[in-house]
Amino acid sequence: MLHCWNASPSNQPMTDKSHLTAISRKALPKPTQWLLKHGLVLERPNGLQVLDYGCGKCVSLNPKEWDNYDPHFRPWSCWHKKSYHIIICNYVLCVLPRAQRMPILLDIQRHLKKNGVAYISVRNDKPKQGWGKSSKGTYQGRVQHLLLPTVHECASFRIYLLTRETKLV
Repeated sequence: MLHCWNASPSNQPMTDKSHLTAISRKALPKPTQWLLKHGLVLERPNGLQVLDYGCGKCVSLNPKEWDNYDPHFRPWSCWHKKSYHIIICNYVLCVLPRAQRMPILLDIQRHLKKNGVAYISVRNDKPKQGWGKSSKGTYQGRVQHLLLPTVHECASFRIYLLTRETKLV
């Protein structure tokens, strides 16, 4: 039996109230829907390993073949012992201070298989002024353009591509 424990990515603490930003959903997040619709991610991956990194409360909506990790809602996930063909990371960077974003990207990159890809989505529909405090006391901010190739951009979100070969630092 594989034993897992609460593994915080790169031992970086999450924003104090970032777990409050996870919402219950009736459908998969829009970026995931877009990736599925365009065949970049498959519901039944046929042997490919897929991880939803920062899944929040979407575990019940994600295909059962996918792995799910969230430091607050799925900390016991065994994701850190595996590598993946595809990693999806929706809106995680939007709820973290700038200093915590790079360790997350590096952690995702470390867990990609050779020729694996990660799709990193950020919100486009938040105020351009930066961090804003919500009624829950959480912060959501606009992530300025990352130095990664853009897969898709619309009014509400942007999806970036990250590979093992991407130079992050």
